Formats: sequence, structure tokens, C-alpha cells
Amino acid sequence: MPLPTILAFHGSGSNSTIHTIQLARLTRFLRPHFDLESLTGPIESAAGPGILPFFEGCGPYYRWLPPTEAVSASVTRDASMTSLHMGGDVVSMIKGEVEKCLFVVSAADSAGGGGGGGGEVGVE
Repeated sequence: MPLPTILAFHGSGSNSTIHTIQLARLTRFLRPHFDLESLTGPIESAAGPGILPFFEGCGPYYRWLPPTEAVSASVTRDASMTSLHMGGDVVSMIKGEVEKCLFVVSAADSAGGGGGGGGEVGVE
């Protein structure tokens, strides 16, 4: 049976490779229980805070929101507001990744007679 998947979103001015390296210790701890899928943001940007000089040459670097977008911490905590600040292509990419994870779980449930957790999961 496949493991539940955690989608990992890097910070601004990073990428999935850097984020995977940064999550290495956490990944070792979670690996028996979860699959971690690191995504790369769609908007190319300069290296973010704390990326250089350690990750020099590991670009290109990306971000999730346009650099002119000012988003407060309270807005990013409100899931209903987050999609208003992300472009449609970003929201579509995230939904696509979630759908792929759900497909794998659904296929495993069908092949193995269930046992995939029992709860309804979906993407709005």
C-alpha cells in the first residue's frame, strides 16, 4: 500500500532540489510513514534569504508568488485567501500534484481491497 504523500513547498528564491537537501533530516524521520514530494515554484527569481553562498550554483531559483505581491502572514494562514494571491497556473499545478497522489492511493485501494485510510479526500 502506498504511503500518504506530503507536498513540500520551498520558500521564495529556492527550488525543490535545495528544499530536499534542507529537509534531509526530517525526510529520514518521516520516510517510513510518508512520501515527501518537493515542488518547484513557477516564477523564476533571485536567490532568497539564506540561500547564498551555500547553494551557489544550485539555481535557477524560484518563488510561488509574483515579487510585487504583498501577502501578510495572516492571509497565508487562511487557505481560502491563498488561492486569490496565487496565479491560476500555480493553483492548477498544486491541484494536479494532489490529484496524482489521490490517484495512486485510489489505485492501491482498488488493487488491495481497501485499507487506504477510509477518509474522503478531494481537491476543490
